[in-house]
Amino acid sequence: MYQRFHVQNFRGFSDLTIENLSHVNLITGFNNVGKTALLEALFLCSSNTPNSILSIRTLRGLEKLYLAFGKWGESSWSSLFHNHQDSINVRLDGELSSDIGIRSVEISTHLDVSELDNLIQSGNPRTGEFYDEIKGVLSTAETSQAVRYTYTEGDLTRSHYMTFNAGELRITPQPASPTFLTLFLSSRGRVSPEDEAGRFGNLDKKGKQHILLEMLRILEPRLQRLSVIYEAGPILHGDIGLGRMLPLAEMGEGIVRLTSIVNAIAVASNGILLVDEIEIGIHYSVMSRVWEAISKAAREFNTQIFATTHSRECVVAAHEGFSQTERYDLGLYRLYRNSKGEIAVADYDQENLEYAVEAGLEVR
Repeated sequence: MYQRFHVQNFRGFSDLTIENLSHVNLITGFNNVGKTALLEALFLCSSNTPNSILSIRTLRGLEKLYLAFGKWGESSWSSLFHNHQDSINVRLDGELSSDIGIRSVEISTHLDVSELDNLIQSGNPRTGEFYDEIKGVLSTAETSQAVRYTYTEGDLTRSHYMTFNAGELRITPQPASPTFLTLFLSSRGRVSPEDEAGRFGNLDKKGKQHILLEMLRILEPRLQRLSVIYEAGPILHGDIGLGRMLPLAEMGEGIVRLTSIVNAIAVASNGILLVDEIEIGIHYSVMSRVWEAISKAAREFNTQIFATTHSRECVVAAHEGFSQTERYDLGLYRLYRNSKGEIAVADYDQENLEYAVEAGLEVR
């Protein structure tokens, strides 16, 4: 689990350090202050491959890459860098509580010609053809024809490259599996019904399906059981006493969202779950109980959670919910812009959050 996280030259962050991270971490702040970007930085830092860059583009709704005259289009990568300054590398550092210690990631789009030349000519059956296609570009001043993703864990350092040419994407060399799993639940879309059914199946195999059932009963007390039924594919259904099973999607957005959160907590066991706008679809009146249940599930599966919210009700409910648990392991981190216009962070432990809530202070 992350205990400390440092972001440099990524998106809106010039240089930011968040310390004293907890088991469950709630991130707040005004619009366009970097809440989602912080989740993206954590996602990139936890990966072993530059393909994670494509993943966060997709989560932003940017699914296409653009090339201009055989070169990378600016819109493809420059937004990763603070103020689009891609001459300075992105740097992400996480201090972990495990034996890994410090995990660092560096992302660069400026590779010198010799590095690109070696990359293009090594280990690919189509090397010659591919090199012929871009060698004219390599001889120019433009050298950002690939993304270099370098990660360090302890004494191990590895670099991977992502190149794109003639509609073909290549990752070189092929990355190993990450040390721990990290999942990202976006605010923009749902997990597919097939994936959701598969995740529930894994939960069911472990005899932990009751955790999801009990949490969903917070929103739908009539729910008696859950089952995967095949209707042009596997779909998770629930029994609410109507004489037939219903797809969970017919029970409302809150049920669907909560199912995704619980299943993801289980899948990311011993890893990290990132949730953007966690309150979506969940009524404020039950949010405290939901947070209490999330706290228990996170401990059950040893999953560290980072979530964003715009809602004061969500923050207050989280504080109330964790106050009812055996161990208050919630951290609140409010992002804001300081007098220099740079993003900074104010963190709240249980005592400070209690005071802020009672005093009616702004914590969103």
